[in-house]
Amino acid sequence: AGGIGDFLTVRSRNDPFFALRTAFDFGFFIVIVVIVLKMVFGVIVDTFGQLRKENSERDESKLNTCYICGLHRRRFDGASVTFEDHTQYYHNTLSYVYFYVYLRVTPDTDLTGPEKYVKHRLQTRTIDWVPILRTWQLPQEQESNAKTKATLRSQVVTLR
Repeated sequence: AGGIGDFLTVRSRNDPFFALRTAFDFGFFIVIVVIVLKMVFGVIVDTFGQLRKENSERDESKLNTCYICGLHRRRFDGASVTFEDHTQYYHNTLSYVYFYVYLRVTPDTDLTGPEKYVKHRLQTRTIDWVPILRTWQLPQEQESNAKTKATLRSQVVTLR
């Protein structure tokens, strides 16, 4: 029935090694077929579970994090602009793609000063022109972050 006993010689019930052979066949079946296959299937199931978890984390990040600035949806709670408006109008990914293509196909002589600056930054692979972890829609948060940093600095100085 798929075990090692199928490949060994057939023993009759009268053979003195029949009981030993039956125990060997059964033991082999238990160890190899049941335990090892269960371990392999367990690894497969765990791997798919991990992939499912990674996919759900990636989907959560896509839905709740701005692709351009990296700010999370929670940062826009109580702000003057919603997260949806922020990602649709102010940090629209396609607008950045179109701008990139525009810079690639437009001659330097037809570009404005800021466009030339960004094109040069793209050519040197510098991304400091991208608003990473900042947006002008949250100025009060930037001010509070600066105040928090100043407070922490003063506390560290007093600890010395």
